[in-house]
Amino acid sequence: MREAITFMDYESISDLLLFLGQGCSLKMNVNLGNSNKDKERSPMSNEYVYRSNKYINKNELVSVKRKFFPYLSLEYPDQTEILKKGQIMISAYDILGFQEKIKEVDMRLLSAFAVKKNELIMVSDKNFEIISMPSNNIVSFSPTIIISPDMTKSVGVKIQLNKRVVVDIADRTWKAFVYFIMTADLYGWGTNIVSGYVSNAIGKTSTDMSNISKNPHAGEEYPSEVVFKNSQPISNEEKRKSFFDD
Repeated sequence: MREAITFMDYESISDLLLFLGQGCSLKMNVNLGNSNKDKERSPMSNEYVYRSNKYINKNELVSVKRKFFPYLSLEYPDQTEILKKGQIMISAYDILGFQEKIKEVDMRLLSAFAVKKNELIMVSDKNFEIISMPSNNIVSFSPTIIISPDMTKSVGVKIQLNKRVVVDIADRTWKAFVYFIMTADLYGWGTNIVSGYVSNAIGKTSTDMSNISKNPHAGEEYPSEVVFKNSQPISNEEKRKSFFDD
């Protein structure tokens, strides 16, 4: 009989923020799984039980260390394989630069339209590109006029992802896209996403360090064997060049 799925089995969580059309979407994602030096999977949350003389009424404490990776993604159909998605990642290393570019594009798009003789026209069709040099991802935006079935014209934006998929979105959808990008709080959103699952994980990843040092030195909260002071080495992903570096 197959074992019940637990929080430890979850590798990632993805929330759909905005459907753009043509199979393209803006999503909020959180990667929960981590790999140790032996390439074994370790959970997002680890608990350490240790002895401490910090309090007079408690000599054993628990500390929790969490490690998860939140990011936004622009997803589009992969033309080389059915049902697969291409992805342009916007991580915490990229979000500020991406916000600056989107703000600039939004301001310029506003001046690309005019009304002449009661008819909507484009006075500029300039294309704006945002390029991710490390992954060679290209996101481009240009103004367009959307014509409805009743021939009504309205302001729109043409989005092209990696020169593979083109989608025309109405001004209303564009404003929603700008809203999500400009208000993005990756850590806050990521924390909220995992909070609904993490209660099932309490006590499941404990490492008991309390027997390492029965008589810890005064003022020493952690025994020397419990290494908290140094973080993990920066990963290749974290070392990569920023989305907007030239």
